[in-house]
Amino acid sequence: MRQEPEDSQLRVWLPWIYGVSFAGLGALIPYLALMLTERGITGWTLAAALTMLPLSRLVVGPIWSVLADMLQAPTWLLRAGAAISLCGAALLWWSSTAGPLLVIGAMVILSVGR
Repeated sequence: MRQEPEDSQLRVWLPWIYGVSFAGLGALIPYLALMLTERGITGWTLAAALTMLPLSRLVVGPIWSVLADMLQAPTWLLRAGAAISLCGAALLWWSSTAGPLLVIGAMVILSVGR
């Protein structure tokens, strides 16, 4: 059975994109608490914001998998997830002075896209 060129390219690039994504997150996580604390986020807001990453992955990860299987569109979902994560990261960057709920919401959006 012959593979389509787009499918074979996806099979080559997808593991690399996934690896780079986790490398970036792995480089960010140890310093995320320090960055948020430096921007004035402390106490329960900091704890809630940092809890959103693993909690959202636990809940949303299986949903992304089901969607990818149902829609048979992993490339589209990867792009959508990247766009959602980018929006969450941008919102997190600008939200630290806006209030605790916006910071927590930004972390939720960032982690949903992951």
